[in-house]
Amino acid sequence: MNELRLDIIENLDPEGWYNFLREKYFRWKYTQLNRYATTTNSLNRYLCEGKLDELFDIKRELLDFDLSDIQYGLLTAKRIHGLGIAGASGLLALFYPHSFGTVDQFVVKSLLN
Repeated sequence: MNELRLDIIENLDPEGWYNFLREKYFRWKYTQLNRYATTTNSLNRYLCEGKLDELFDIKRELLDFDLSDIQYGLLTAKRIHGLGIAGASGLLALFYPHSFGTVDQFVVKSLLN
């Protein structure tokens, strides 16, 4: 995942984008089996409901937005079923490592302290 190239993501069709999220990104991000299971169950709704086009539209938005609009990027990525802020920020950090960082439970716990 550290060598992810946007041109590869750009060239994915709707099924390829779904498979990337399920088999690559979610497996990388959610290393605990229970978290992977719950997030992929949410993601599977796109497939089961025949809505891969909706998921594909989110990909297009993520590849074509003003990177200075952090809130828009996070909210757009968070529209992917199964992603919260941590998952959304992780996806943006992979897509745009020079513009975004990621937030996870450890950052939140540190901030709370």
